[in-house]
Amino acid sequence: MESTSTKVVKASESGFHSYDPGELKAFIEFINDSLKNDTDVKKYLPFQNEMDLTSASKNGIMLCKLINAVAPETIDERTINKQEPLNIYKMDENLKLAINAAASIGCRIVNISPSSIRDGQLHLIMGMIWQIMRIYLLERINIKSNPGIILLAEEGETTKDIMQLSGEKILVRWLRYELVQAGQEPKVKEINSELKDLVVFSHVMSQLDKEFDKTVIEEGSVEKRAKALIESSKKLKVKSFITEEALMEGNPKIYLMFTSLLFNSKNDLELSEDKKVEVQKSTLSEEVVTTGTKEERTFQLWVNSLGLEGIYINNFYSDLKDGLVILRLMNYVWPGSVVEGKYEKKPGNNTYKQIANCNYAINVGSTVKIKTGGLTGKGLAESNPTQVLGLLWQIMRANYLQIIEGATEEDLISWGNAIADYKPPIKNFKDPGFKSSKFLLSLMSKLDPGIVDWDFVSAGEKDEEIELNAKYCINIARKLGAKIFITWEDIKNVNSKMLTVFLAAIKNLFNERHKSIQPASKKAKEEKAAPKVEESEQPKTEEAQGGDTKPEDPTKAEEKVEEENQDEKKE
Repeated sequence: MESTSTKVVKASESGFHSYDPGELKAFIEFINDSLKNDTDVKKYLPFQNEMDLTSASKNGIMLCKLINAVAPETIDERTINKQEPLNIYKMDENLKLAINAAASIGCRIVNISPSSIRDGQLHLIMGMIWQIMRIYLLERINIKSNPGIILLAEEGETTKDIMQLSGEKILVRWLRYELVQAGQEPKVKEINSELKDLVVFSHVMSQLDKEFDKTVIEEGSVEKRAKALIESSKKLKVKSFITEEALMEGNPKIYLMFTSLLFNSKNDLELSEDKKVEVQKSTLSEEVVTTGTKEERTFQLWVNSLGLEGIYINNFYSDLKDGLVILRLMNYVWPGSVVEGKYEKKPGNNTYKQIANCNYAINVGSTVKIKTGGLTGKGLAESNPTQVLGLLWQIMRANYLQIIEGATEEDLISWGNAIADYKPPIKNFKDPGFKSSKFLLSLMSKLDPGIVDWDFVSAGEKDEEIELNAKYCINIARKLGAKIFITWEDIKNVNSKMLTVFLAAIKNLFNERHKSIQPASKKAKEEKAAPKVEESEQPKTEEAQGGDTKPEDPTKAEEKVEEENQDEKKE
């Protein structure tokens, strides 16, 4: 439902986009509060309006800082360009760093580029800030942080079931719980614009603040309820960025903000000390199963970063067991591989239908020539970690290798050694030479000679040096534009899978840079030399015929990239 006070702003030459003033004000207050003590940003605060927000977003510093305020140490501050004024090149580095770092913490960043932020496209900037805020709002809404959430369990549910709920679903259950405590029907199914009359929030507040004026529920207007809710919020010391006017607009984001901030301040889910200890012990025993390993989180972040409509993984195993997400991923990586009618679109909790979908996914895997030995539909549907992780890795690996035109792991190592000129050369993806990060940093410095500040790079021999180098390396890659989900521990432990993806992402950046800086005169000569062919007469490429595309000679190609890059810098 669109709020009545929605403003319309010109976003680009192609169209107009609207925004809610109450939403904008809440976002601005959130930023002002989060960064008020930051030495690099506070000189621009407090923001007052959209002009302040778009202006401060352009150089990327504020966005990088906001991400670190929400998820500390996500961005290595050594990689942020801070010496203002920044040129466009340095601004874009910061913006790439912010965009890719946001994706690495679970933000869904779609259709947002450095240029769109620099151009002041408010709806996209607000979209990115909302994703960052959402992480902040929901990160503590889980049973590990709040053992009392066990009180929201429905009949027959275990601690494991509750741990698999998303933060938003927990909030909905909490609203229903408080409505029952208030003697009301728990009719809330989701946090949306239907809560606009504020009656539900008023009933909930009456349970948290015993002095809440209940007369506004039955007799008062929406305005009176909004005023009473804000007054009680202040009394309960709820950190709120929301105004009375914003509460009345029917904006689901505002309601999610209000509910989560209220829950985190006072949720009325009290347990005895003995019960709290019991829940915490149960939580620890189930934690590996429900929250998973770093590898599982990496796959989850990768899937969520693709921006596939209707696909967002909250719990790795439970969201994959019906086979639908796996099939969507396969059809994304190998278009046309999944045939309509050969799988069940609505398997629900039917075990047989889930297994059938997973069996079909294995058949598709065989068709596209990935390894399916040892996989079973039953194993995938029952969330067997070895099988699920094995299949997801092959899909992710294929996606990254497709991006670099079908190169193999061996091709990547040969290419990397030829470009990095690092001694001793790396033998394979299990080579301990990766540990220090210096090979990867040398490689990236060839793409952009000024990107690595070698004063920040140590020998990488001691554990602390390995960690600092690895964190710096990952952030340099994101600053160059690489969308990667590797952790510093992956580099330290020489995780061959994640290092393959890392190197493939860097190779893709080299390929893109080579294409973008190809001299216009060279392009013109090629076009002039090539005979014109009618569309119907165009020969099929090896890729169209299903064959592998042979990568170009890496040494020669990338030597040209470096030379042209140097010329571009001089200009």
